[in-house]
Amino acid sequence: MSTVIGQGDIAYGKGTVKGVIRRFTTPDDVLDVIDADLDDTIALVESGGTTFLSPILGRLGGLVCTSGTLRSHLAIVSREFQLPCLMAVDLKEELDTGATVTLVLEDGAGQGTVQREA
Repeated sequence: MSTVIGQGDIAYGKGTVKGVIRRFTTPDDVLDVIDADLDDTIALVESGGTTFLSPILGRLGGLVCTSGTLRSHLAIVSREFQLPCLMAVDLKEELDTGATVTLVLEDGAGQGTVQREA
C-alpha cells in the first residue's frame, strides 16, 4: 500500500519508478556514493541549481527536487540523462534517506506524485 506524500512538475519520464530515497545536500554526499550502485536510488535535493550531482546523474534511478522549475539546470540535465525527475515537489511529510518511494509520472497536466511505500 502506498500514500501520496508529494506532488511536483514532471521534468522527465513517464510511468512509475520505485526506489530508495537518498538525500544529497553537499558534494561530500556525492563522494560518499561515487562507487556505489545507484540504480535504485532516488536522489532528494532542495535546489534546482544543484550541479554537484553531475558525476552520478546518469546512474541514479530518479530525482526529486523540492524547488526549481522545468527550466532549472537540474531539470534540463535530467532530460539529457533521461533521468525520471520531479521538480518543485511539495512534500507533505519529511523523507529521510532509506525511505522507499514510488514516483508516478503519468498525469496529463504535467504533474507527478511521490508515494511512500508502506
